[in-house]
Amino acid sequence: MVAPLAPEDPPRLGEFELLGRLGEGGQGIVYLARDPVGQRVAVKVLIRADAEARARLARELAAVESVAPFCTARVLTAVPDGPRPYVVSEFVDGPTLAERVHEHGPLRGGELERLAVGTTTALAAIHAAGVVHRDFKPSNVLLGPDGPRVVDFGIARADGVTTMTSGLIGTPAYLAPEQLGGAPASPASDVFAWAGTMIFAATGASPFAAASIADVLSRIVTHEPDLSAVPPPLRDSIAAALEKDPSRRPAAGELLSRLIDPVSGGRGRSIGELTSLGSRLAAEPAGDRRTSDPAGAAGRAGTEEPTGHGETAGPAGEPTAPPSSRAPVLAGRGRRTALAVAAALVVVVVGALTWLRPFGGTGSQASSGTGEPGSPSASRPGASAPTSEPPPASPQGSPSGSASPGTSAVQGGGLRVSDTFGRTVSTGFGTTDDGRHHWSVVPASGYSVDGEKGRITTSSGALSSAYLDGVKETGTDLGFTFSGDKPPTGGGIYVTAVGRRVPTVGSYRAHVSLRPDGKVLLQLIRYESGRSEIDLAQPLWVSKLTAGPGIAMRVRVQVTGTSPTTIRGKVWAVGATEPDWQLSATDATSGLQVPGGAGMLTFLSRKATDTPVTVTVDDLTLTATPG
Repeated sequence: MVAPLAPEDPPRLGEFELLGRLGEGGQGIVYLARDPVGQRVAVKVLIRADAEARARLARELAAVESVAPFCTARVLTAVPDGPRPYVVSEFVDGPTLAERVHEHGPLRGGELERLAVGTTTALAAIHAAGVVHRDFKPSNVLLGPDGPRVVDFGIARADGVTTMTSGLIGTPAYLAPEQLGGAPASPASDVFAWAGTMIFAATGASPFAAASIADVLSRIVTHEPDLSAVPPPLRDSIAAALEKDPSRRPAAGELLSRLIDPVSGGRGRSIGELTSLGSRLAAEPAGDRRTSDPAGAAGRAGTEEPTGHGETAGPAGEPTAPPSSRAPVLAGRGRRTALAVAAALVVVVVGALTWLRPFGGTGSQASSGTGEPGSPSASRPGASAPTSEPPPASPQGSPSGSASPGTSAVQGGGLRVSDTFGRTVSTGFGTTDDGRHHWSVVPASGYSVDGEKGRITTSSGALSSAYLDGVKETGTDLGFTFSGDKPPTGGGIYVTAVGRRVPTVGSYRAHVSLRPDGKVLLQLIRYESGRSEIDLAQPLWVSKLTAGPGIAMRVRVQVTGTSPTTIRGKVWAVGATEPDWQLSATDATSGLQVPGGAGMLTFLSRKATDTPVTVTVDDLTLTATPG
């Protein structure tokens, strides 16, 4: 709920128009605001404006910005100077875990599993940056439309930074035993708090709740919570995280490995790979996962067959909606609910709140986690509004301008292949307009040319791929127009532009997800054969772009250079001005730093309607780029 502005509230802060209050506390106020392009954001204003408070804000900003953006949200801008220091972050219209449980009861099944994966993903990313959260609890877990988001880094500190105040920092019911003995907060204490939060999510009760704060603290040291109501796979991880001795608790990365890859324990995966995969699984509707290699295509030029459609933790074939945020959210969003009594008590006992801690209040966005901060989750309401994002930034070297949908020229490059599909063939796409390049398509019966359009018919759960034979480049720029003949249902419709594929090794892709709620998600993906897909950049919900039957869009992927390779992607509405590159990343994965082919993939969610969907493609161009 958004409260009206108070008489003393300013109507604007810089370029942001304030619309109402989302939360308020002793150290700051959170406002709902509108940015210059009309998108909603959360603005957190620091009440104290002395030198110490400003220095603390700058210090915390530096710590938060070092955290990888997985299962967190991004800070859009910060103004630590001036009469009213403030931070602007993405707005997400979603409840906290505390609110969700109090209003609807404990989480079950896939919803609980995704919560566990998403929160451990966030902690692994936070800890990998040398930051300790220090106040992990249900009111600091935001259930955004793209899955859970851990928020409120207000009392987080990079290792080595001294705490401002003496005494305990955190909420009593979720403190670790060693903290009660005077030990500083650590990644291990965050893991203990995570376990308590998961018990709350699964049972509806805090594991150490008691009538008084003294009893709460005593139970933390002596009590072993009852885990019988927690499902067995998660129960073992929670039990290990509740060890009284911090040295015996698993690290967040180890917990994440257990949850997403129980067979191998995540061996051979870096923290970056684990957190990228974890963020995608946390946003993925249950039962809609694939492990097939969508790069596979039988036929010419050494292409490989697609693998099976097994249901495991690896979402290789059907990318789901991770957060589009590209940096962590800065501040907190807690609300006073029945569970928050402990939080209120610790304020009285310790008085250690910093301005970025939860501000209380009644708004559903007291912090800027994001729902896209914006991707749909299994529990996503179908009517939730798309999360806003700022206009796409232009990475260095990004072309801009208003190229028409049929062009893909890149300065210094040359057109290699074009295809307007202006012919009729019996099966597949046949040859391209230059008569020299042939399409290798799987399955051939699913492809045709009709009315100067390429048509790909995809059934629920089926994968289709098409690659241009004889094209092997280290620098390619592939673009094509596409549209579907039916509205997305279930998990959605997926269209992928592949800029470089090395058979049996992997590929670089720009992947577009068309969601049932009309949202359009863009991802840059690296696929490695035999392993799951990895997001190379934080996925982006594309503003002012709506998915629907017959709505034509154009996607481009540019892959240039080796060691490292630069990958860029964009998607926009046909007829609109072509934007600058919306996502950009670099990668140096061994085996992919060589010439490769280009092509496209389509995939229909298993949960989509049984009626096949026809994706129409047109105006395809492949340009060789420098590099």
